[in-house]
Amino acid sequence: MLSMTCGPLQDILNIVMGKNFNEYPYWTGINKQDGVNVVMFVNEKTQSWTLVHIEERSKLSCVIGVGRGYWVKEDKNKNNSY
Repeated sequence: MLSMTCGPLQDILNIVMGKNFNEYPYWTGINKQDGVNVVMFVNEKTQSWTLVHIEERSKLSCVIGVGRGYWVKEDKNKNNSY
């Protein structure tokens, strides 16, 4: 069962980016149609990560996942410009 913590965006950012976790945005998935973004915050030193769902219009955010350890697949043939 997934337990989520939700609140105002600034409150969530203060926790995730604060001294206890010290995580910073690493990856952002953008959905312009719905105004919803998903951001992965990471601390590269401790390998901790937090996945945050952000509703742009309301500035409401929910932590939808946390953990320690991650990997990134490199795709040298992919064009990431839109």
